[in-house]
Amino acid sequence: MQGLLLCLVGVLLVGCGDGGHKTVPRSRTLVMDCSSLQDCSGQIKDYNSFNPFLLTGVSKTGWNFQYEPLYFYNAYSPQADNIIPWIATGHEYNEDYTEVTIHIRAGVEWSDGQPWTAHDLVFTINMLKDHAPHLSFSTDMQTWVKSAVATDDHTAKIALTKPNPRFVFSYFTNNFDNGIPIVPKHIWEGQDPQTFNNFDQEKGWPVASGPYEIFISVPAQRVWDLRPGWWAQKTGFRQPPAVERIIYLTHMEETKRVQNLISNAMDT
Repeated sequence: MQGLLLCLVGVLLVGCGDGGHKTVPRSRTLVMDCSSLQDCSGQIKDYNSFNPFLLTGVSKTGWNFQYEPLYFYNAYSPQADNIIPWIATGHEYNEDYTEVTIHIRAGVEWSDGQPWTAHDLVFTINMLKDHAPHLSFSTDMQTWVKSAVATDDHTAKIALTKPNPRFVFSYFTNNFDNGIPIVPKHIWEGQDPQTFNNFDQEKGWPVASGPYEIFISVPAQRVWDLRPGWWAQKTGFRQPPAVERIIYLTHMEETKRVQNLISNAMDT
């Protein structure tokens, strides 16, 4: 394992051809350090867990891109409409913005092959409401959501406690790396979200919908590799990312980060 780690985070950051390990060229590898000094100083504290809802000890080393949102917001687009439908194909509010109907894209799948449906969205909302104020975004859902139901696999209706025309944008659109991660009901149902670590590589956990899967997760680094069978590629919605491997290292002080950037051992 030590030799493999050196190959993954060494100067050239290429695969070593060690056994069946995947070789990824440096030009297709993105290397960065964890941004949180509190959660990644010396080691990635949650290297053996993957619960994005915990209030402490959660680093943004994967869940922030693996749990795909209903929409992405592109702040740098010159176009007037810079909201990109992703898991959702659209939504509409009622006249006074106290209810929103969300339409889920057909063909979306979780990484274990199970369909991504409106029931997953509704389950996530209700789970957060039921555990307020102990989970991230739980107080928000308790404050704003009167009820959330799935009328079929591709339609969710959310009744709000008061008018909020920005509800979907604020909570279910990835805007500047903010937004509620939507989790698979068939994995999280029956679990205590305050203690569930959601990490077991033998079981294929974490189950998410994004294009990567965990290759290595140890205190020193978390490594994601592009996985086959991503729903967006299968359905023709999107091509797979050009980045084939993502490496998160522990938090670095500025001088060390600059040295690594200069030597091409890091990218950001």
